[in-house]
Amino acid sequence: MIARQRWAPWLFLTPFIALFAVFWLWPLLRSLVLSLHHTAGPHHQTFVGAGNYAFLLQDPLFWKAVWNTTQYAVLFVVIELVVALGLALALNHPR
Repeated sequence: MIARQRWAPWLFLTPFIALFAVFWLWPLLRSLVLSLHHTAGPHHQTFVGAGNYAFLLQDPLFWKAVWNTTQYAVLFVVIELVVALGLALALNHPR
């Protein structure tokens, strides 16, 4: 009886763990492995290690994209916060 109680939570967690592994862990690990290769189709892969990352860090277009994304995210968060706070205050205002 006690062994059954000890395993019960794991049995309920099994579907989540399986789906998590299939739809999150496997793609994450596969993309990490793929990022360490130079590919020319599905069957032609050459291991380059961190060479792809070194190239990326030296690419000025990458840094421009990072800067544009940062500006967009900060601006969007500020505007969204101000609008949400304004709406909350407008809806909470007693009449």
